[in-house]
Amino acid sequence: MVRSVHIVAVVALMIALLVGAGAVYAQGPGFGGRGRGGAFGPGAGMFRGLDLTEAQREQIQQITQQSRDQVFAVLTPEQQQLVQKRRAAQETRMKERMERMQQRLQQRQPQ
Repeated sequence: MVRSVHIVAVVALMIALLVGAGAVYAQGPGFGGRGRGGAFGPGAGMFRGLDLTEAQREQIQQITQQSRDQVFAVLTPEQQQLVQKRRAAQETRMKERMERMQQRLQQRQPQ
């Protein structure tokens, strides 16, 4: 019984990480410093202010992708499908927000 609780907890954690990874992936490449997106969204993250080189940013991006792939591989096909649906929904919401922001900016610009 205790083991099954641990397994469920680990799977729940992995799903949460994957959902978070989807958010990171939707933000695009780049880590901290000089207006780039942080590890967990623009302007946030543990890499802000470190003035990373391009090579360091690429290495971090590769490690992050490998970690996402490893976590995803642990999930059952049903769980993978659910994560993919959540990722797609989040990307749709993000695109909608970006479109609204662009519309607001266009409305503010003098013509």
